[in-house]
Amino acid sequence: MRRQLSKAELLNQVEESAYRYEMAYHGCSQCVLRAIQDHLKVGNEATFRSASALAGGVALMGDSCGALIAGMMALGLVFGRRNIEDFAELASSLVPAQALYTRFREEFGSCLCRDVMTTQLGRFYDLATEYQQFQEAGGYERCSRVVAKTARMAADLILAAED
Repeated sequence: MRRQLSKAELLNQVEESAYRYEMAYHGCSQCVLRAIQDHLKVGNEATFRSASALAGGVALMGDSCGALIAGMMALGLVFGRRNIEDFAELASSLVPAQALYTRFREEFGSCLCRDVMTTQLGRFYDLATEYQQFQEAGGYERCSRVVAKTARMAADLILAAED
C-alpha cells in the first residue's frame, strides 16, 4: 500500500515533473499541463493537445506566457463553469485564475513571454528565428524554472480548494 503524499510532497512532484518535461521535451504550455495532469489527474489528452499552440508566448510570438495560460487551463478544468448560463459559477471560477495571474506577475514581473524571457535571459529571443541562440543562452534551463514554478503555483491553487 502506498502512503498518501503530503501537499508539499505533491507540489514538489508537480514542480519537478514540469521542470524535467520542459528540459527534455519543450513546449512550456504542455509541460505545465502534463505535470498537473500526471499528479492531480486534471484534464485528458484532448486538453493536453489543445495546449500545443500556446508555447513560446502563443505560437512562439512572445505574447502571453504559455506556462501561465496552461496553468489557467488547469484551473478552468477544476473550477470552470459547466453551464453557459451559470454566471455565478463563471464569476467564482475567476477567483483562482486571478490569484494565479497575480502570483505569476509578482514572481516574474510580467505575464508576457517576451518580458519574462528578457528578465531571465537578458533579452527576448524570437524562437522562430533565433532558436539556436536561445538554446546557447541557457533558454531551456531558465524557462524550465518558470515552467516548474508556474505548475507549482497552479497546483497549489487546485489543492487549496481541497483543504
